[in-house]
Amino acid sequence: MTNPTNADRAALAQPKGSKRVARAKFVLFWERLWPAVLPLFALPTLIIIISLFDGWRLVPVWAHWLALGLTALGFVALAARRLRPLAWPTDNEAVARIEADSRFRHAPLQALDDHVFDGDLGQRTGPQADADNPLWQRRLLCALCWPGWF
Repeated sequence: MTNPTNADRAALAQPKGSKRVARAKFVLFWERLWPAVLPLFALPTLIIIISLFDGWRLVPVWAHWLALGLTALGFVALAARRLRPLAWPTDNEAVARIEADSRFRHAPLQALDDHVFDGDLGQRTGPQADADNPLWQRRLLCALCWPGWF
């Protein structure tokens, strides 16, 4: 992997609705989906193997239909059980994945969502006050242009 350029840093500094975050969310979802879907193919594969070896001629017709029905019910039950807990990844998970796969240090993308603390029991002053703060501007400049400093 090559070191990120300034253009890469600027592209990654886009808001959370960017294409990179959307692609990272898709990749995370795919990584969650395929292990859940893979076992679903076991039952239909078993029926196909029995059919290819002409195993249905050894059983009565009613047993063949019973096996097909039970396979369909098993497929639906297994699909409901395996696919129910799947959830679409959040923006924070996608940003964390981008940061983990890149060579950026100290979570610079998550730092873009940080706000200046105003001392009022955890209340934040908002992004406009952050943009006006010269220390915050310097921190963002350093994080985007010179990632080795922090």
